[in-house]
Amino acid sequence: MKRLIFFLLFNSFIFSQEEVRFTFHNLSISGPGKIKSNSREDICGFCHTPHSAEPKVPLWGHKVSTSSYNLYFSKTLDVFLSQPSNQSKLCLSCHDGTIALWDKGNEKIKIDKTSKGFMGLDLSGSHPVSFSIDDSIIFLNNQKDLNLKPLLEIKKEFKDASYGTEFEMECTTCHDPHKNLYLEGEIPFGKKEKFNDLCLSCHIPSVEKHNNLAVFPKQCKTCHKAHGVQQTPLLQKKDPELCFKCHSNTEERGNSIREGLISALSNPPDINSSFLLNYRHNLSEGCGICHKIHSQEKLKEYEICKDCHLNLEIYSNPASVHPVIQMGKGKNILKCSSCHNGGEFNPAGVHGSKYRGLLFENYEIEDGVEESEKSYKFCYTCHKREDVLGFDLHKKHIVMEKTSCFTCHLSHGSRTYPYLLSFEDEKRRDRIKPTSEGLILFQKLGEKKGICYLNCHNFEHNGLSYGLESSFENFKKLNFKIKKLKVPERGLKRE
Repeated sequence: MKRLIFFLLFNSFIFSQEEVRFTFHNLSISGPGKIKSNSREDICGFCHTPHSAEPKVPLWGHKVSTSSYNLYFSKTLDVFLSQPSNQSKLCLSCHDGTIALWDKGNEKIKIDKTSKGFMGLDLSGSHPVSFSIDDSIIFLNNQKDLNLKPLLEIKKEFKDASYGTEFEMECTTCHDPHKNLYLEGEIPFGKKEKFNDLCLSCHIPSVEKHNNLAVFPKQCKTCHKAHGVQQTPLLQKKDPELCFKCHSNTEERGNSIREGLISALSNPPDINSSFLLNYRHNLSEGCGICHKIHSQEKLKEYEICKDCHLNLEIYSNPASVHPVIQMGKGKNILKCSSCHNGGEFNPAGVHGSKYRGLLFENYEIEDGVEESEKSYKFCYTCHKREDVLGFDLHKKHIVMEKTSCFTCHLSHGSRTYPYLLSFEDEKRRDRIKPTSEGLILFQKLGEKKGICYLNCHNFEHNGLSYGLESSFENFKKLNFKIKKLKVPERGLKRE
């Protein structure tokens, strides 16, 4: 029996040695790579030893790195990551560049930054390793759009990486250190020939537009690499530079076509040009803050905007709104991009505009501007100019007093008043002030009827009403005395 075990181990050793001989992991004098010994002939001894091995499996005879690594982080990953261990630690003991591959006289030969195999200590752009995956972890991460396959399907792809009921993610899950089966493959020592096949061993493709082989011949590799740019989710370039390789001007798109990232059939919109306009969306966190590239969930536009813009009145039970959110069946006739977009000659979306507020047309928000079709073109696109100015008090304020629509109306919504009226906003404090009685409020008296209590453009509206058969004298006859007026809870009295 002992003879049989020895025979099997010996043959396994000979077979592994023959496989390694023709790879870059053969660091002996017979090795095919540039980094190799000038005199040492044994192949396995660079990593393994038959005696006093640590760890005992796999008879490790190489010094183990004591380095600490900067680990991968992504908002879409829900798993605790500790420092690399197990097989991954053994791999990094050469590939992090801190330990000599071997001693050559008094010279220690290490992998340097120019070598393809150099990993360094920053693994923040590399696929995470040294953690177990089970069904509960898969469920949690699929809630964050990681789109993992069921555990049993993953284990079928990586039989030698599975232990018990779990799946161990290590460097050796994707790479076989002893053989390079696919010499012309896309992954050094890869267990799959194609990068895309390796990704799809665990992940389910979920990007409809970016998963079309006729347009994106490299599929996953179009954007990703397993050991990508630092501080990115395994990307070829940082976001948004990566996105702009395709979503840019004709010249840049041409470069991407020549690189094989996209086919000549594709014609992605030039988003980059929108970010060169005077006003543009914040790109500090990249395109991925709004565009959930791998999400299978079809979010409404306002749900995406709401992630950042929670402070808007439109999301806080307002009294009146521009209906971009679902206010009832058939009521959300607008989208955020109905108002916030680059206009006729720019790609749809809230990327950038030549007008303040990322609006598609001009909107003067300061008082003192002459009323014209151009001054309030943004408002007049939906609200007919003749209808707006047909209301006497609108005409008096906008045309005669040169008061901006912005002074009284809050475009997104008002928490307190109908008609998007807002008098308490910080931006309006220098224009609208309380009356001499300390009141600043609006009362609706009926359809197209109401009363204002405020001080605006150096004139006190202390109970001035508007509407049919309404005037200040009419107001006095109705005996509405300011001191006796019950201030609504939504009103604001200032001392």
